[in-house]
Amino acid sequence: MKNGRRYNSERKLNMKKVFGVIIAIAVLVMIVISIKMLLDPKQEEKITAQTYYFSAYQNGKWGVINSTGAEVIPFEYEEMIIVPNSAKDVFITTVDANLEERNL
Repeated sequence: MKNGRRYNSERKLNMKKVFGVIIAIAVLVMIVISIKMLLDPKQEEKITAQTYYFSAYQNGKWGVINSTGAEVIPFEYEEMIIVPNSAKDVFITTVDANLEERNL
């Protein structure tokens, strides 16, 4: 007796189950690795000394110093020197321009 048209003796993979098992294994591996990294005693924090820059006023003039107190820009400006980001060595200065005395 034949089993009919609906029955096929060929076995098929259920792709949803296969995909789910692969994802579950990947999640399990990530969990094990993260726990190992948390419990690792050799993990050291790296402390880097970063230099910061500040505008400073001395004897009626403006300049820039760093976080160690060393003079970066000499104190010779009438206007305050702007430090947009204290972690980077980028400064903004203004200078009075007298256009009438300019030689063309």
